Amino acid sequence: MHARGDVVVRVPGKTRPATSTDLDNLERRRDRSPHTGAQVNIEYGDRFHRVDSSSVVGIIREMVEEDADSLLAGVRSRRSTYPYGGALASLTHEDGRSPEKFHSDVEEWREEANEKATEVVSEFLRHELARGRWTISNDSDRYLEAVRAQIDFPPGVVVLMASDTEYCDHGGPFNPRPLLPDLPPQWATLKPLDIHYLPPPRVGPISAVRAPEFEVDETPHGTQLTWQVGDLRPRSVERGDELFAVVTDDHLEDVNFWWRVTARGVDHVFKSRSRIACAEEPGIHLRWGRAPKAGEDNSD
Repeated sequence: MHARGDVVVRVPGKTRPATSTDLDNLERRRDRSPHTGAQVNIEYGDRFHRVDSSSVVGIIREMVEEDADSLLAGVRSRRSTYPYGGALASLTHEDGRSPEKFHSDVEEWREEANEKATEVVSEFLRHELARGRWTISNDSDRYLEAVRAQIDFPPGVVVLMASDTEYCDHGGPFNPRPLLPDLPPQWATLKPLDIHYLPPPRVGPISAVRAPEFEVDETPHGTQLTWQVGDLRPRSVERGDELFAVVTDDHLEDVNFWWRVTARGVDHVFKSRSRIACAEEPGIHLRWGRAPKAGEDNSD
């Protein structure tokens, strides 16, 4: 006696409950059945990168220390020429700040900038490595409408979308300084009571913004990428407009991802697993360092 809703299979001489193997076979048969009328596949058009993000953090923090030390060196050299201290010094030094206040501002900036360094790493990796695009293919004669794809990556794999950035690329090498907190003005550049009132910002016309084609979300189970594909013509391949970087700090040889695709009017979820190969040799991580300045020897 079988309860309502049980899956059973008919074999010679009897009917029995379906095993997990039977269910897998039934699902594969359903995926090939004529009612779906489509065959879909998703691919990433590049390799993933194994990176050493700590090397980027090191470069940024080195720049932070150089900038902070340069500011403090300026006040030390000027301070030695003035015999006064306290509030009188802040006026005599042609600056609205006392040396103590200036030193405190610089140290506060140093701490905030060093904390921000880890966030700047993602912007750097987008700038340097975002080169791959996603493609989806419809290998059938059916026209698919309102296609939506969901792509899932395991924890430890980061998916970076090039346009999802705060960095303005004006050409040339990546410059992290615009992404860090603003430096305190140099010593002796502020005048007491030198106040400027900025005019209110001009408000231009509000333009309509098209819904994003891609969205990237961090979940407890990893990274999830959603692609609003739109309509997919028969026997066609659609390539996304966005550039992506897929990166990890882990020692992975391959990155597996799982995808699910739905379409309007199709009572079926297309799904599968695929993989991305690594751009680096086994055991190798991409590392970055600063180019030596004139007169420096970085041969070590």
